[in-house]
Amino acid sequence: MRMLFKLLGMIFELSRGLLVTQNVGKVVAMFGSARLRPGSKYYDDAVELAKDIAKKGFNVLTGGGPGIMEAANYGAYLGGGVSIGCPIRLPMEESGNNYISTGRQAKFKWFFLRKYTMVRVSCAIVAFPGGYGTMDELFEVLTLVQCRKQETPIRVILYGRDFWEGLILWLNAVMNERYQTISAKDLFIFDVVDTVEEAASIIAQLPVEETNLVPVLT
Repeated sequence: MRMLFKLLGMIFELSRGLLVTQNVGKVVAMFGSARLRPGSKYYDDAVELAKDIAKKGFNVLTGGGPGIMEAANYGAYLGGGVSIGCPIRLPMEESGNNYISTGRQAKFKWFFLRKYTMVRVSCAIVAFPGGYGTMDELFEVLTLVQCRKQETPIRVILYGRDFWEGLILWLNAVMNERYQTISAKDLFIFDVVDTVEEAASIIAQLPVEETNLVPVLT
């Protein structure tokens, strides 16, 4: 019986997630740390990027929390776009922020349902500096891209060379060259940028038909 109630809870969460992300057009998901606050470079850049792409007709989807997520939702709000949030219930993190569009928030208990909800409608992922949660989200998307487990391409953008450079060097030196657990071509399934203009330019070039992704679950 306990398992049945848990399953019903999962179905409810997934249904709610699908509801708040339906009919949202072109969506860009933005990941990043909940700990970066207003006044930090990456918080301010996330605001500007979300505002810029919202003015170009893209809507913004985040984890719905504070930090980079709040910045992206705020930028989408300023740019006149739809601002979607999928906050997760955590003991160390506030639930939701004040810039999510009315009727566009779905709260989650389970990470895997939240990630599925966010990725399935996104044409691009922008990963700002973050912690374990950001890495989890990023590598899930990279795995989908590498294994071609989504119906249409998704663009992955890493924002901030200073933050990501060490990881990229490790991926190449250890995973690619020393152990061959990835291929050299796997280092080219993402872009690395340093400015709002670079990221916005990549997103603006995405064709309309690549804006509704549905990962194939096997």
